[in-house]
Amino acid sequence: MDGLTLAAEAIRPRVAAIGTCRIFSPLSYLERDNQIDPVRDPVRWYTHSIPEAIQKIRILKGEVAITPSLVPLVAYEADHFETDLFRPDYYEASEVFVVEVSSINTVQWRNLELQRWCLKAAFEAGGVDYSRLLRLLKAPPESRELSDIPEALRSLATEARQVTQTPDAMMTGLYQLREMLRRPLVLVPTLNVDGSDGKPIRERAQINDVLRRFSEAAGETFFDPLPIARGYGITEALTDGSSHYARPFMEVLKDRLHRAIMERLTAGMSRGGTGSASRRDAALLV
Repeated sequence: MDGLTLAAEAIRPRVAAIGTCRIFSPLSYLERDNQIDPVRDPVRWYTHSIPEAIQKIRILKGEVAITPSLVPLVAYEADHFETDLFRPDYYEASEVFVVEVSSINTVQWRNLELQRWCLKAAFEAGGVDYSRLLRLLKAPPESRELSDIPEALRSLATEARQVTQTPDAMMTGLYQLREMLRRPLVLVPTLNVDGSDGKPIRERAQINDVLRRFSEAAGETFFDPLPIARGYGITEALTDGSSHYARPFMEVLKDRLHRAIMERLTAGMSRGGTGSASRRDAALLV
């Protein structure tokens, strides 16, 4: 039995997650198996891009105030969005972060990064089709035709815009994220599979490349689920017609993710790590 196995048996690391269900779900399986202690979000709040992740951290830590009327545009389950839970030390209990990046696109409006699916719900509730919203976001503000947009949505329809991050912007954002969290990171890209036309998807290739290069430069862990999914079978790993992981595949994925978490923690502690020392160091360094 190796040291990593002994460490896994001796301790349940405190893990915080930033991303989508593609990491929250495998981590929930690890919690079920008593392999981690999750540091929970006060509200179901998925992020896809690096700017969204940075905004989430700043709001949770109380650095950015958001009015109740805007909550449905940035977070799911807005009814459970309890700002009295937000505090500067919100993430201090965490020993490691698992951070997923699944998009290079973000929707900016004034000083906020909006959740695309939250925006979709707001426009559809106002009788505006999602495809119409996408066309608006991509068009220059001065050329947008808004005659069919309800008055309540005019500000969003006029000012919101889709921004695509360059690799340099992503890299800058990752260093900012690392400085904000000050804990070891396990960075996870979305599955870098080919598109329906059989060609690589540029956005996913960019995410994969930037996360890998950043991890190598910053001494963090890059956890790519693609080789695991290919070994399992791409079609079988995903639910029908979606990018969500099938439950049987997550039973496989969660074990590999757990090992990546433990390897990052032991590597960080042996070389000084990121952030303050933990009372668990001795167990993790067995």
